[in-house]
Amino acid sequence: MRRDNAVVTAVVIGLTVATALVISTSPEPTPAADDEQAQVMAAPSPDPPADTSSPSPSPESEPDPLEGTFAIMARHSGKMLRVDGGSQSEGAAVLQWIDEPDSGDTWVIANVYKRWYTITAEHSGMALSVVGGSSDPEAPIEQRIYSGSDMRQAQWEFADVGDGWLNIINRRSGLALDVYGALTDDGTPLIQWPLSAESPNQQWQLAPP
Repeated sequence: MRRDNAVVTAVVIGLTVATALVISTSPEPTPAADDEQAQVMAAPSPDPPADTSSPSPSPESEPDPLEGTFAIMARHSGKMLRVDGGSQSEGAAVLQWIDEPDSGDTWVIANVYKRWYTITAEHSGMALSVVGGSSDPEAPIEQRIYSGSDMRQAQWEFADVGDGWLNIINRRSGLALDVYGALTDDGTPLIQWPLSAESPNQQWQLAPP
C-alpha cells in the first residue's frame, strides 16, 4: 500500500515540474513587436483623391426675344412706325410711312421693369411716348427724351395676338398704340386708343431693320 502511494506521489510531482517548465519557457512579447502593432493600429486612413473634374456650368438665362433693334410694321397697311421726317427734335410726331432706307424707322426695344419696355428711335435716342402723359383716347404719340422709370407714358407692354403680331399697350393709360382711323396713307399719325383684339391697325410686327 505504501508503495502505491509513493508511485502516485512521484507522478504528481513529475507533472508539476513539467508544467512549471512549460510555463517558464513560453516566450514573452518583445517591446518592439508591441510598438510595431501600435503603429499599425494608429496609422491614419489615406485621404480620398481630390476631385479634379470641372464644375458644372450654371445655366444661362434665355435671351429676351423682344429686346433688340427692329423695324415695327403695322398689320393693316404694311407700313412702318417712323419719326416724322427722321427728325431729331424732342416732341416730333410719330406716324406710319412706307419702308425706306435711313428714314428714322429703326427702333431699339429694351426691358425696363418686368413686362414693360421702352421703344427708342435709333437715330435720335428718344423714346416713343404719349404726348403730355395723357390717359385720353386719341392722344398723339411723339418721341421724347426718356427721363427714367417714373416716365410711364414711355413704357409699353407687348401682348401676343398670334402669328407674330403684337398689341403694344401703354403703361400709364392702358391704351393701345393705334394708327389713326385705320388709314393706310403715308403720314397717318399714331395715337393711343382702347384696345380692340380685332383691329389690325393696332397690331404690329417686329421685323429685322
